[in-house]
Amino acid sequence: MTDEAVVEVRAAREGDIAQLARFEAEIAAISFGEEAVTDPAQHTRKLHRALGKDDEIMLVLAEGDQVQGWLWVSVNTNMFTGSRYANFRSFALAPTFRGGRWGEQLFRAGLERIRRLGGITRVVGRVHVDNLPMRLLYKQLGFVPQHLTMELCLKDEAEGHE
Repeated sequence: MTDEAVVEVRAAREGDIAQLARFEAEIAAISFGEEAVTDPAQHTRKLHRALGKDDEIMLVLAEGDQVQGWLWVSVNTNMFTGSRYANFRSFALAPTFRGGRWGEQLFRAGLERIRRLGGITRVVGRVHVDNLPMRLLYKQLGFVPQHLTMELCLKDEAEGHE
């Protein structure tokens, strides 16, 4: 990491997509294990479709031309209540930018963009139970748990009954 003065939070650009796709593959591996889609090409297509849409907030933490962090938020509408809410889809930092203030800076920039949109009634985000740094960041920023997903893996049982 070089001089902190050259690190900025800015909107994601077309030229960032290759690095963002690598972040997406890493996030998928952490969040979904064996079921993860880790092919950057699949993430590249998804990111190209989302970049520039009005209901997507895509920010990077950039050090010069290098993307060192990534945040993606989608703005959705609850189909039952009609209320608008923001959903944190992705968040990642390069290893040399983890554990300091950079993650909080990037996350707060995303929250500020959400506030400027207006009309957003809540902000939600999901995190894998084992991702303690992300859970701590959510807590530091005032998020509280609302749901817990429970899972039972039947794969081993199914393989034994063939």
